[in-house]
Amino acid sequence: MWNPFKNNKTDKFTQQVEGIAKKYLMEYIEQLDSLDQQVIISMPTVLGPKEYGKKELPLACAVKEAYAINPTVFACVNCCAQSASIVPLSLHKKDAKGQFENVFSHPILDLLENPNETQTQSEFMEEIVMDLLLCGNALVYKNRAKDGNGKVKKGGKVYELDTLNPDWVDYRVDKGVIVEYRGKKDSPIEKNIWDASEIIHFRLANPLNKYWGMSPIQAAARAIDVDSKILNWWLETLENGCVKDVLFKTKHDLNEKQLQRVRSLVQQQLTGWANGRGYMILGHEFDAQFLNMNPKEMDFTGSRQLSSKEIMRIFRVPPPMLGELEHSTYNNIKEARQSFWLDTIMPILNDICAVFTKRLVPDFGLDIRNYYISYDAFAIEALERLYLEKWDYVVKMVNVGVPLNIAVKRLNLQLPPIAGGDVGYMSHNLVPLGFWEDPTKVSDNNGSSNGSRKT
Repeated sequence: MWNPFKNNKTDKFTQQVEGIAKKYLMEYIEQLDSLDQQVIISMPTVLGPKEYGKKELPLACAVKEAYAINPTVFACVNCCAQSASIVPLSLHKKDAKGQFENVFSHPILDLLENPNETQTQSEFMEEIVMDLLLCGNALVYKNRAKDGNGKVKKGGKVYELDTLNPDWVDYRVDKGVIVEYRGKKDSPIEKNIWDASEIIHFRLANPLNKYWGMSPIQAAARAIDVDSKILNWWLETLENGCVKDVLFKTKHDLNEKQLQRVRSLVQQQLTGWANGRGYMILGHEFDAQFLNMNPKEMDFTGSRQLSSKEIMRIFRVPPPMLGELEHSTYNNIKEARQSFWLDTIMPILNDICAVFTKRLVPDFGLDIRNYYISYDAFAIEALERLYLEKWDYVVKMVNVGVPLNIAVKRLNLQLPPIAGGDVGYMSHNLVPLGFWEDPTKVSDNNGSSNGSRKT
């Protein structure tokens, strides 16, 4: 360790002073060394078999630095989370013919409908999607039944799903898989340790860490910073730089009468909607200086539009979904809503349902090869046109002999089997190609035919 007092030659008094200073300085250096070691220890590699993996963007940081201060981020995250939360979840099972059909009553559906005592399914799903978009991860604890001693029964019935703050949870990796989750130190759940099977972990893709997801905010960080700084600049302008639009200056002082005349001319020629964006002439020896936004300052408006659109692109939210209708028509808005659901919300819901299927369905004794959790996409108003288009395909398939139930399952319309729908029907006026009969020649009473038939 470095010693700043080594080989110093001084008198007795100075040595006493230096001795005291040395004591406190060495203690300070030791604290710094200890701090460096703590920093290294608190950032372990995810490859270690007994280390708790480092994370990407903390939820608290995403909220404080982006969601809570940037209107575009707030609008994008809320739009996605609230849209995904209104879609009801459903359960499907494979029948004897290998086709999946809707299950309308099951304990797993009851659990998803009322996941815990404080949240509805809509609130539960909204929190999951919001955590995913803000920090790239969402964690749900499977609360199981307990035995007489208050301990959780291994493999017991799951009766509640509780969301966890990702900032409060660490994970441990062993042999390439997460084997344990535990409450982070100094968090409200620091004493809790869970087996990996007790946690449902939703995460977005992260090329650098397959165990912990990456937030879209990390990709949008610079655009968010630019957008937020522009807003701050405007705020500072309003608070500290609010001035009149135009300053009129004269080379000579004006008396009260002259000042009143100038004010009258300004009121007549500049104020009111009829004089908007105009100019005035007062006479000689006057100079007008524009004090509002010049072209260089106006570029801040264009910069903010670019940064806002960049954030929308990263979250995959079309501008009309956030109320940006400047360049939109009625048809464009309809297409934007449909694109938003198909390209943004449905991929999120597909990932969530796939994780629920893998991590929750087996807890109810169901085989994931025969059961899966999904959602009713055609309950979404923006996708009704696609639903009607699918029914047009059903009609065409039925008209060529495909049984109705098979057509409904093939197009995943999520309807129960229809009575008589397992039989195909053909139109009575259809005959095989190359078959014809002369209608003028009919059979006689002996059953012999005077006509001819060719095939």
